[in-house]
Amino acid sequence: MFFCKQKTAYEISACLVGSEMCIRDRPPNAVLFVKTGLCGGFTTFSAFSLETLALLERGKYATGALYACGSVLACLAGVVIGRLAVRGVRAALTGSAAA
Repeated sequence: MFFCKQKTAYEISACLVGSEMCIRDRPPNAVLFVKTGLCGGFTTFSAFSLETLALLERGKYATGALYACGSVLACLAGVVIGRLAVRGVRAALTGSAAA
C-alpha cells in the first residue's frame, strides 16, 4: 500500500517515544530532543493528515478511516511495546521484577 513507509515510520517513532518515557535518568534536554526533535522530524502529523485527507477527497472513505484508526492504534501499540521493552531490559539488568 502507498502509506506503508510512512506508517512504519510512525510505529518506529512511537516505540522510541515509549522507550524514552521509561528512561528517567536522562537529562530533560535529551528527552526533549528525542521526543520533539528526532521523533518529530521523523514522523510529521501533517503528512499523516494529508494522506488521510487525500484518501477522503478521492472518495475512499473506508480506506481513509481504516488508515487513520489503524495508524493511531498501531502507534499506541508501539508506545506500549517500547515501554515494555525498556522495563524488561531494566529488570534483566537490575535483577528486579518491578523495574
